[in-house]
Amino acid sequence: MTFFQKKYADAFVSSKADLYQQRSIIKKEKGISRTIWGERIVMNDHFDKELDFFSIGVIDAHTYISERLKNAVEANGLMGWVFTPTTKLVVE
Repeated sequence: MTFFQKKYADAFVSSKADLYQQRSIIKKEKGISRTIWGERIVMNDHFDKELDFFSIGVIDAHTYISERLKNAVEANGLMGWVFTPTTKLVVE
């Protein structure tokens, strides 16, 4: 008896509208996962590079911080933070 079966396929999503359209198609197909997760997320030239703290939400559950904020947290001795570098997020 199979309770959970994984099927993976690559999908290129160029915009939020494109993501919602692809999710709509996936929901209609039987045997396909009902979610799209980002394995590699590329932020285009519209991304605000001055953001120090942000999350993407719809395709990724992580919270991201800038190197600038990470350095400020460490320089001020703030405790309780765990920083994990990512290779998943690319800023063009």
